[in-house]
Amino acid sequence: MSLHSGKKGQKLMEFGRGHRNTIRWNTFGRFLACGGYGQLLGDTDFWDKSGKKLLSTKRMECCVVSSFAPDGRHFLAATTSPRMRVDNKISLYDYCGNSLSSTGFDELLLASWRPRPRGQF
Repeated sequence: MSLHSGKKGQKLMEFGRGHRNTIRWNTFGRFLACGGYGQLLGDTDFWDKSGKKLLSTKRMECCVVSSFAPDGRHFLAATTSPRMRVDNKISLYDYCGNSLSSTGFDELLLASWRPRPRGQF
């Protein structure tokens, strides 16, 4: 997977090889999470676009919902029902992919960040 410029199509950055079907940018466009969810294993790469380097790789099995926080420094990954009826949980990571916490639920229908006013971060 690679990032190309929109004007001339020149390759700006290479994100390695792997099965990925989801890309999540943080609010400020610096950090990027590339994951393979759904029928894939859930391998997720955390990248620093400015430094052009891979920060870490994590396996987030059965991940259904994922997004960066409004502050751009935290990442949410959740397993939700009805897509997955077992192991429903919310896991929080920092922008480097380090696990911060995980909370399990009997049934979780949706997980998302609480919106914040523009310019708060």
